[in-house]
Amino acid sequence: CALPISAQAADPDQEDDEVLAITGTLQDATALAQQLTNLGYAARSLQELPVLGFALMRLGIPGGQDVPTALYSLRQTFPTTLFDANTLYGPQAAAEPRHYAKDLIGWTEPLHECRLEVDVGLIDTVVDGGHPALKDSRVLAKNFLTSGLKPAPPDHGTAIASLIVGDPKSNTAGLVPSARLYAAAIFGLRDNDRVVGTTDAIARAIDWLGQQGVRIVNLSLSGPSNQVLRLTMERAHGSGMILIAAAGNEGPNAAPVFPAGYAPVMAVTAVDAALQPYTEANRGDYIDLAAPGVDVWSARSGRGGRYSSGTSFAAPFVAASAAVLLALEPDVSAEAMRQRLTNAARDLGSPGRDSTFGWGLLQQPAGC
Repeated sequence: CALPISAQAADPDQEDDEVLAITGTLQDATALAQQLTNLGYAARSLQELPVLGFALMRLGIPGGQDVPTALYSLRQTFPTTLFDANTLYGPQAAAEPRHYAKDLIGWTEPLHECRLEVDVGLIDTVVDGGHPALKDSRVLAKNFLTSGLKPAPPDHGTAIASLIVGDPKSNTAGLVPSARLYAAAIFGLRDNDRVVGTTDAIARAIDWLGQQGVRIVNLSLSGPSNQVLRLTMERAHGSGMILIAAAGNEGPNAAPVFPAGYAPVMAVTAVDAALQPYTEANRGDYIDLAAPGVDVWSARSGRGGRYSSGTSFAAPFVAASAAVLLALEPDVSAEAMRQRLTNAARDLGSPGRDSTFGWGLLQQPAGC
């Protein structure tokens, strides 16, 4: 097996001075950390994630090494341990340009009259809980940013939160305003003003949501594939979580993005008021559903609202629909939920599932 070729410059989609390791137990992680310390690595954090069933460790790599070289060496020395880069992920939003979205999928107003007792998880930026659309909503927030990292502006998370649980009396009413929202903040702001969230933050946020009993998780974010992220999604799905992610805004010819590209995750693309696909949306056989995501009205940080576009803004429509179904049938499995949502979709494009719209346009579930 050939040694990896050292990159000329650090990969901008991963932390350039650390890697992640996964072990089965905290005891195994502690023993591994001692061995790695002797090899010049620094154990920056070590945490047991009981819902996911593994321990997660952040390792600072020795000076003079880059990430590919460190990963090659670690995988050769410890072949039974999972190591990968700490990949960076970003919110899937596009710049801002009608309140068409709910009508497009047959969403009945006012749904707030149905007091749905259901929890929804959101992994995103910090949410502006003081916004008029959210100050009276049930939002429980927790920060998962790496120590010392400045929080990213709350615009993206606030917009997604308002689409799900926005006060019906505000001008940015949510789809399921009576739901309880668990908001996990993972996105920080780098010195170059880049908004990023790390793989380990996503894993810790997922595990926290699982510990709170949250089954529906909205992931309006994307990035490259990563073994730790893949295992996180598989374990979360196996525990009963319903994972819903933005399909990506990299363009119709782009490769799949993740976590949407993983089989346990429902990938959501965006359409406009005329049922045309969002021009920047990814396409591929991993797309599950389409939902409104072009010029969607949502809250903006501070006060008021704005129109936004991107697959980020389509995903919460699916999360809200899943919330309605879960409230009516609390024991529904993740796969049964996927079947209910896709079977009810309005076919768009080529008959059956296709790479542009998946199974078609989301429809509001019956009931309440």
